[in-house]
Amino acid sequence: MIEILHFYADWCGPCKMMEPTMLEVDKEFQDKVIREKFNYDTHQEIYKEYHVMKVPTFIFKSGNQIYHKHTGTISQKELTNKIEEIESKLNFSLQEEF
Repeated sequence: MIEILHFYADWCGPCKMMEPTMLEVDKEFQDKVIREKFNYDTHQEIYKEYHVMKVPTFIFKSGNQIYHKHTGTISQKELTNKIEEIESKLNFSLQEEF
């Protein structure tokens, strides 16, 4: 399972612009991706833990492995490509184990 850690703020214009795109990605990958949202004003500890300085920021991870960190807006196509790339890496890793 791929996790997307979504760092945002209610007062952030680009963050608001990203929400419809993220909802579409949630629908498209509902069986493969879990998105966790962290508001800047209420989750400062996790911002420090992941060294997030700007919003929006998206961290793509699986288990303890971080595969990609993106700061700023990102298109739905780029998100889809990144998810599929990570999924491919995860599937390859699973095949190597057997």
